[in-house]
Amino acid sequence: MLASAAHDSAPADADAGPTRTRWPCPAGAVEILPPDAAATDYERWRDARLEGLGGSDIAAVLGLVSWESEFGLWLTKIGMRPPVVETPMMTRGRYAELMLAQWFADQTGLALRRTGTWAVPEFDPETGRTVAGWMRCNPDRFTSDGGGVEFKAPDTDDWGNLWRDGPAEHATVQAEWCMAVTGCPHWYIVADGGRDGLRWWRIDRDEQRLQWMVDRAADWWWRHIVCGDPPDVDGSTATTEACKESSSPAGSLLGQVEVPGCAGWAHRRRELKDQMKTLKSELDVIENRFKAALLHHAVATDGGTPVLAWEYRKDQKVRMLKEPKK
Repeated sequence: MLASAAHDSAPADADAGPTRTRWPCPAGAVEILPPDAAATDYERWRDARLEGLGGSDIAAVLGLVSWESEFGLWLTKIGMRPPVVETPMMTRGRYAELMLAQWFADQTGLALRRTGTWAVPEFDPETGRTVAGWMRCNPDRFTSDGGGVEFKAPDTDDWGNLWRDGPAEHATVQAEWCMAVTGCPHWYIVADGGRDGLRWWRIDRDEQRLQWMVDRAADWWWRHIVCGDPPDVDGSTATTEACKESSSPAGSLLGQVEVPGCAGWAHRRRELKDQMKTLKSELDVIENRFKAALLHHAVATDGGTPVLAWEYRKDQKVRMLKEPKK
């Protein structure tokens, strides 16, 4: 991940103010949809997202997030999954964007401009015409110093995990993808830091890294979308949820389907379930031995060394076994 410094209450840069506006002129990229397309023409906006890889997709392509898998992304791009229903966290982020944009502009002196969907054109040999290609992005804003900005509203858990040492990796690659598409020399990641106030980072363009990212994305798009070869199915929760969301309703399920080699899967599944049952029984015995020994004590020791603690949690109502802190 590119290294960049965090800034709090940064002074305004007079050189970068509205009087010295340098709106980016993306090299080769074209704006294919206006800023309000999601509200005014949702189907067209949705189709534009399905027909390419955007900033919110690239982290899944690179395997950097837990909430989306390559297989789940593939199901989305081929139209097998229903439209995403906005969650409370997504709604929070949408409203937070307005606040963060004004806050960031006030603190930096940069002017911001709303923008729509951008795509890198490519030649279509079937029609002989130049069309919007698969490389796409929806920047939150362009900045008057020639860059762009991505706004995020992490929750408390995210700050403790994903954002602890700087911008979350998924936000960084989203910013880098926007640079790859638009040609901008830098991008800002701006986040609501809660009690810590506004947090922001500047990511500068790294041609070698961007080329690596584009090559990975191009290979993914060619193999899985153009050639129709599905990505490998993994055991992630994201893939489980994607399969559920893409399943036909009970009343429209078809009959049998031939799945070569699935008898071997079923045999191995039975073996694993039997092993899990055996392991679970053995684990239960060991945990109960500790609980029986710790009825009136907090920590079990062996030779004076702490081994396992039985701690109270949730307002002292629940005791849970936990390895003691070293």
